[in-house]
Amino acid sequence: MENELDMPSQPPQGMMAHDTEGQDPVAEAWARIRGRLREDVGEVEYRSWLRQMTLSAIEGEEVVILLPTRFLRDWVRTHYSDRLRLLWQAEHPGVRRIDIRVAAEARPAEPRGEEPAQPR
Repeated sequence: MENELDMPSQPPQGMMAHDTEGQDPVAEAWARIRGRLREDVGEVEYRSWLRQMTLSAIEGEEVVILLPTRFLRDWVRTHYSDRLRLLWQAEHPGVRRIDIRVAAEARPAEPRGEEPAQPR
């Protein structure tokens, strides 16, 4: 059941959402990649660094993966980006790059021309 929580709720942009059998091939590939990473690095390391990854999109030759903080993004880029690229290439040979980004925060932007309130 945990994989269901780890999977993105929407299929990546630019990919077919479902094949003829009603399965999402991109989501299945992402699940296999995450499973291989979990096996390779172990449960503790996976939970610490990789569990929060979300597949955002596959844009041409590039896979876009999101993480919630800059710290996690930087850590995963430094330690796992090559492994992620190789795993994606095994699933989809056309993938050439992995772009790891910070997920946009879901809060409203500050109105233009107004300073944020300062604490007193």
